[in-house]
Amino acid sequence: MNITLFKPKQLRAEHLEAWSSIQQAEPMLESPFFRPEFTLAVAAVRPDVEVAVIGDPDSPVAFFPFQRSGRAGRPVGGKLSDYQGVIAARGAAWDAESMVRGCGLSVWDFDHLLAAQEQFRGFHRFTDASPYLELSDGFEAYRATLRKSGVDELNATLRKGRKLQREVGPVRLEVRSTDAAVLKRLIEWKSAQYRRTRVTDVFAHRWTAEVVERILAHQSESFAGALSVLYAGDEIVAAHMGMLSHGVLHWWFPSYDTRFGQYSPGRLMLAELARAAQAHGIRRIDLGRGAEDYKARSMSGSIPVAVGSVDLRPLARRVRAGWWVARERLKKTPLRSIARGPARLLYRATSWLAFR
Repeated sequence: MNITLFKPKQLRAEHLEAWSSIQQAEPMLESPFFRPEFTLAVAAVRPDVEVAVIGDPDSPVAFFPFQRSGRAGRPVGGKLSDYQGVIAARGAAWDAESMVRGCGLSVWDFDHLLAAQEQFRGFHRFTDASPYLELSDGFEAYRATLRKSGVDELNATLRKGRKLQREVGPVRLEVRSTDAAVLKRLIEWKSAQYRRTRVTDVFAHRWTAEVVERILAHQSESFAGALSVLYAGDEIVAAHMGMLSHGVLHWWFPSYDTRFGQYSPGRLMLAELARAAQAHGIRRIDLGRGAEDYKARSMSGSIPVAVGSVDLRPLARRVRAGWWVARERLKKTPLRSIARGPARLLYRATSWLAFR
């Protein structure tokens, strides 16, 4: 494999054009996360982003963006990334271990990898579903699909929307807003939600907000930040910040004003986005991997994604594999909350020894 490493700002116009062409030609790479604009937005605020150009640098066949910490790599954006993989032309010759080695890495971890990329198949720990709403035939066709599935709660959500309208004010959705003040409010709501639910607050790191702000400022046909706002009268009850590329909208950062929680404003906003999708050229809404109940009840299909690691260190690979097995078993016992702290310390200690 011929691999040339670049900092994103070193990529030439022809590189970005080739990257874009490969992404648009491969249906499995439709997500905005595979667009060069996403990598460039992260690289603008983080110095650790690199791109491996595979093949002749003047005529590349694949691109592999990643973040580096010494000899350890992870996907660009870290926890922000809901789809990961190699942007490769169909038929391009590459393999995962040679690619990781050629990037000067000992390990590359992933948690939302396209399971369809066969080159990584031997490195999966497990696979999961990344749900989506198929809207290419319009809202009513999507609604009919939900009825057939038997888990449709769309009617209940829309009833709450009518109740919100009666009790607060007319409900309307602004599909594409560029209001920075709304984005700031959304980030505040989302951080508060993370704290309430004891989930890592990604917005505690300033670079995360900077990436989102940069993406919102980018508005083109191939890639755009998509800030949606749900109103009831003059009140903003919910908002969502996502990314849009060639008709695929990624559902990324939704949140709502807790004062209106009884009306399920987050679910209502997703339903209203689905209803407005066709008029705005949106043919699919990707919800991202996750076990949230609303995703299971709203989805019309899913894409398999994988969690795992390409680890070139034999001892470290065995230690980490054993840790994963132990962690999964621990989750199923009554002692999981008590043992979480000691288990984490043990993992760090054994990993340090294995990685020396």
